[in-house]
Amino acid sequence: MRLFSNYLFTALIINFFLLASPKEALAQKEESSSVEADMARLSPSTQTELDSMALDLCNCLQQEEKTLRLSLDKAIALLQEAQNKEGLNPEERLLEVRKIMLNTRPFSQCLSEAKKNNISAASAQELLEMAGDPAVERQKYTDMLNSLLAKNCPDNHGQDIFQKFNDFGDEMQAFKKRTKE
Repeated sequence: MRLFSNYLFTALIINFFLLASPKEALAQKEESSSVEADMARLSPSTQTELDSMALDLCNCLQQEEKTLRLSLDKAIALLQEAQNKEGLNPEERLLEVRKIMLNTRPFSQCLSEAKKNNISAASAQELLEMAGDPAVERQKYTDMLNSLLAKNCPDNHGQDIFQKFNDFGDEMQAFKKRTKE
């Protein structure tokens, strides 16, 4: 259950939407059919629990939207600045980013409650068994969560927030890569 929770939170931070170029649109269509096939393999009770969790997650996003936007914008700006300036201490910059992201704690707590209240141990086990390989598993969770949120969030109010999570993830990876050089 804890592993599933970690993957769901990671899925929030990683890759929500692809930009709409023709190649990406085709890849998105193929990915969509793959997600639909994965979802169809789940038991009806697991599908229901996932839908319920997605609705609660949408509510979390709606409640914490302003704080998430501000925190992500500040964190992204700090990471971008760190990549463009020489002589900045990476550990200090990472500490600044972590302090900013502490503002998102209410969202994390809301997310945790959404998972705890909606996903049974049996459903979590079913989801864990679906993928096998951890890299594939994380991508499947990401894709499934994307699909569920697109289906269940009214007016797609969370789409740009998820793009910001995606941008934050990209900036964080670039920052880590640069600090290893």
